[in-house]
Amino acid sequence: MAAAWLLRPGDPLPPLCLQSGPWTADAFAGHWGLIVVAQDAAAAGLAAIPAGARALAIASPGSAVPMDALADHGTVSAQRLGALVAQGRVVPVAVVIDPGGTVAFAAQGSSAESAARQALCWLQSRLPSPGQA
Repeated sequence: MAAAWLLRPGDPLPPLCLQSGPWTADAFAGHWGLIVVAQDAAAAGLAAIPAGARALAIASPGSAVPMDALADHGTVSAQRLGALVAQGRVVPVAVVIDPGGTVAFAAQGSSAESAARQALCWLQSRLPSPGQA
């Protein structure tokens, strides 16, 4: 069963409730960004992010919580990004935001790495190659 996307291209990225407090796209001010939400977010391979872009990995536990919960290590963020499916299983998701802070692309995958790879391919196809102005 696929998760229903809550965000679509062109939507502003809502604040994400992290344990450290609310996170907004303003943190990437003027840069392309890649956000990965998954239980195995550390395996997303974000070292391959193109120069000048920013990345955020959110490790999200598999337990579902109410949407109105304040903060829970990323599960609320996973719900906001449309990453949760039935029985509290987290579907890894990667979201690309444009320099204006709006959603440009989103992908689900079987792992953080596969979701991030889809988003990185999309992002790299939009950015100039090294040496191009």
